[in-house]
Amino acid sequence: LVKALLAHPAVAAELRGALDLGELESEQCRTVAATAFALLDRGAGEGFAGKLEFADERLGRLVTGWLADPGLPADAAEARRAALDCIERLHERRRRRESLALQELLRRAQEAGEHETVRELLAQKQSLCVRAPGKA
Repeated sequence: LVKALLAHPAVAAELRGALDLGELESEQCRTVAATAFALLDRGAGEGFAGKLEFADERLGRLVTGWLADPGLPADAAEARRAALDCIERLHERRRRRESLALQELLRRAQEAGEHETVRELLAQKQSLCVRAPGKA
């Protein structure tokens, strides 16, 4: 995901609002993406990835390696498709975690006989299901 965004700044700018950096498990990916978005905010365009600077030189080497990867999406359309697919998987993973957490809270509320809490949690769980793509 981050490689595709670095390789295609227009895609990064377009999809920025769809990506919650907190969903990225890797601290390195979060740092690189946040730095890239900040650079885009300052008006950087094509070739912006080469302008990224990090206090930790390991991140600079990591980005250089990513940009040299021959497997990078060749064009913006391919990068957009790959990035959207990754973002959807991140969202799905977050929804699964939220659902499991709600399920555990629901179990505890049911065991404790907290009927109002059970109703509230069921409403939250329904809301989570409705937000999921392809779900009703």
